[in-house]
Amino acid sequence: MKTDSTGIAARMMLSLDRERICECLLSHRQLQSTPLQVRYPQGVRDALGIMSEQLSLSVSDLTRILVEDALSEMFLPADNIVRRLLSRMEHIMQAHDISATTMAALLAPWNIRPAVFREPDRLT
Repeated sequence: MKTDSTGIAARMMLSLDRERICECLLSHRQLQSTPLQVRYPQGVRDALGIMSEQLSLSVSDLTRILVEDALSEMFLPADNIVRRLLSRMEHIMQAHDISATTMAALLAPWNIRPAVFREPDRLT
């Protein structure tokens, strides 16, 4: 069996201290001064290099963001859905130059009020 995120989650989910991991993901947000060294296959290294260049991020920051998102997806799925939805709405508004008033009018038929975006817990 190939080792990937699904395989890791399947093998370890029952043995992991899920609450402790969630607490770490939510609370321990400060960056450590000592780096963690990671070896990548050349193709992954090249892809990260291209992405980091296009996004104007360091490979280190890009990797951190991707790993944090992957861990959040595995251990905090409800929180991640809310964050993803809010992020997508923000990107849509910026890409199409949509004002908050226009977005409120577009969401009104689904009974979604702008207050939901100020208090995202209402989405869960």
